[in-house]
Amino acid sequence: MINNSPILIAGATGTNGRMLTARLASAGYFVRALVRNSHSAQALAQPNVQLFEGDLNDPASIESAFENVSRAFIATAMVPYTVELFQNFFDAAKKTTGAHIVKFSALGAGEGAQSVIQQQHTESDNALIESGLPYTILRPNSFYQNMLWSAESIRETGQFYLPFGEAKQSLVDVRDLTEVAVQAFTDTAHQGKIYELT
Repeated sequence: MINNSPILIAGATGTNGRMLTARLASAGYFVRALVRNSHSAQALAQPNVQLFEGDLNDPASIESAFENVSRAFIATAMVPYTVELFQNFFDAAKKTTGAHIVKFSALGAGEGAQSVIQQQHTESDNALIESGLPYTILRPNSFYQNMLWSAESIRETGQFYLPFGEAKQSLVDVRDLTEVAVQAFTDTAHQGKIYELT
């Protein structure tokens, strides 16, 4: 049976948020898509999707977005103040409904994190865990879909170029990540868990 309370999606216009919004809406869930500008986010509009204007930099707008929300997802671009954006979201959840948070993190976050992105996710993962909110943390590696950014050079040279030296990297399809996030929302057995996804 579908829980009809809204599922809040922060980062709804990003690659993962957009796909998760569409997947949940098509399955009959009501989605509240947190967007900075509803006019530029019209591609998300469909039955079961409410475009809700707000900004992770504006705690009051996030608190409004949590009205009647028992489940929420967050993915955000990596910027110097990313940890603060995540913290604003967690604080709003805690101050309002205490929603179950599904957070996109990164493979390699946690003890021994080396890159800036991994360190930011380590700090924001820990903030979520310590918040007392129910949570599920998903730690994927890079997405196959990111290869589309290099489609032209791949087509022209027949090669992939990444700044990794001799390192190897696993990739994961955003469609698979979406299915994992849906399961995290629909089965309470995933609360309190951290999953590495490759």
